[in-house]
Amino acid sequence: MSELKGILEVQPLFPLREIQATFSFGPLIFTYKGPITNNTTPIRSIRSTEAWLNFDTLEDLKGPSTFQGSMGRGQFSASVAFSNGVTIRAVLSSAYFPPADFSGNGEWTRTFGDETKNAEVVFNTAGTES
Repeated sequence: MSELKGILEVQPLFPLREIQATFSFGPLIFTYKGPITNNTTPIRSIRSTEAWLNFDTLEDLKGPSTFQGSMGRGQFSASVAFSNGVTIRAVLSSAYFPPADFSGNGEWTRTFGDETKNAEVVFNTAGTES
């Protein structure tokens, strides 16, 4: 299992109503973005600069994936689990978040430098770009 540090944002209010997570690995930037389609009690907007992405291979970080998240269940934390086994855990800066759950679907994209490559980035067995 590998881990990257990045940012998690949850914007539950209209018009956005989405999550976005951004993590980098050298010059590659992995971004997940998707609408929140369901939530329990009203959830607060968060932007955490302390978020960790756990995954098995970089290939896990591409294409569509559903998500389920929660906040306020652990002290100062939020977590998001994806249908492909990838997880994000984040530290929140607020002292109190009412417990809430949220879910939806979205997609991983990749950028390399200033050029968007999305699924065009291919990795060889050594884990380098080819």
